[in-house]
Amino acid sequence: MRDLPGIRIRSYDAGEAATKLDIVRELYIDVFFPPPHNKGPLELGRMIDAWPRRLTAPGFRLVVAEHEQGPVGCVYGHQLAANTAWWNGALEPLPDGVAVERSGRTIAIIDMLVRKSWRRRGLAEAMHDALLANRDEERVTLLVKPDNTPARRAYEKWGYRQIGRIQPFPDAAVFDAMVKPLS
Repeated sequence: MRDLPGIRIRSYDAGEAATKLDIVRELYIDVFFPPPHNKGPLELGRMIDAWPRRLTAPGFRLVVAEHEQGPVGCVYGHQLAANTAWWNGALEPLPDGVAVERSGRTIAIIDMLVRKSWRRRGLAEAMHDALLANRDEERVTLLVKPDNTPARRAYEKWGYRQIGRIQPFPDAAVFDAMVKPLS
């Protein structure tokens, strides 16, 4: 990991993260509204509506990277429940056992956001490492758009492998589902 001068990375549990939605919203708009993501008010509304539910999920953690001018990135995630819908939108059969969840098996990264001017400096990896520090889950999963080549390359470098394609809900984009063992 590269040296990140002037960057402070902080982790927040659910109780502390409850007051950080404005930071996540601001980063979400800055990162996900422009191409290649092209998200808009619908997706932002879904993220905001899901925030209280995310905070109650086991193992929730938010990591925020700040520079003197304010937040420059964040990542958050939580454990998948045994009855999760995470794998329901699989567009083809997933490898045996992948979609079988039990309490504490998998942490899912919901969103990883880095402002454009801070990309390719190692910030995403530093936040990712902070999110996964001192965890007991067996594996971590995330979804990435197939055409997001820089993110895919980073995830592959960090040890993720693609296991299938998922469309989380009917009007959502199709994502590549990636998994990385933690133990």
